[in-house]
Amino acid sequence: VLHAFYDEHRLRVPGALSRTEAWWSIITGERESWKGGGKTFHVAHRGDDGEVDGYAIYTMDFRSENFLAAGQIEVRELYGADPEVEAALWRYCYDIDLVTTVSALRRPLDDHLRWRLADPRQLQVTGGHDLLWVRVVDVAAALAARRYAAEGSLVLEVDDAFRPDAGGRFRLVAGPDGAECERTDAGPDLSLGAPELGATVLGGTPFWALVRSGSVREHRGGAAEDADALFACRPAPYCTTMF
Repeated sequence: VLHAFYDEHRLRVPGALSRTEAWWSIITGERESWKGGGKTFHVAHRGDDGEVDGYAIYTMDFRSENFLAAGQIEVRELYGADPEVEAALWRYCYDIDLVTTVSALRRPLDDHLRWRLADPRQLQVTGGHDLLWVRVVDVAAALAARRYAAEGSLVLEVDDAFRPDAGGRFRLVAGPDGAECERTDAGPDLSLGAPELGATVLGGTPFWALVRSGSVREHRGGAAEDADALFACRPAPYCTTMF
């Protein structure tokens, strides 16, 4: 019952991947040795219409310290159709008896969980890792394939050192309903390399930060701010699938 919800949910998350049946057979615990994990548990949340609108996958390790319960839960996945469903699933995990620590793997950078806690400082981030890599092969097709947060146009000069023919100047005319992108001889607003394009194409890295770092060059004043207004996205890009 998790498959159908995930396939719908991932379309709302920039950077989320589709999953094969073979992948699901691993994550749903049919092979309990997955990543060294023990017994895997699954809980589905159903809405008023009876349809699954969220789920959590977690493992449990019951232990004690000085004869006091010190059980631990590791949440491997927790997704909901809306914030209230996710809150209900988190509450379910927190309320499991004899558990004192709940940890989670691979949560998004803009996760709102911290701000639901009675004491937000109790949430500790123990690591930050990249799990999403983008390599743009066809610049025009990639930029035209997504929707944008605002109406506007931009000329990008892309330097692709590994695949020079893929680089060049591209005019992007974009908006919330879609975009068009094609090669142009017009002067560039921004110049960037293929790595910087990969970092920004999903809206996860602001252009202004790359301009300040020196890795993106701004030819027109305010071009970086204009690009950020176009490329911005909510939620932030997030790879939901371990691979």
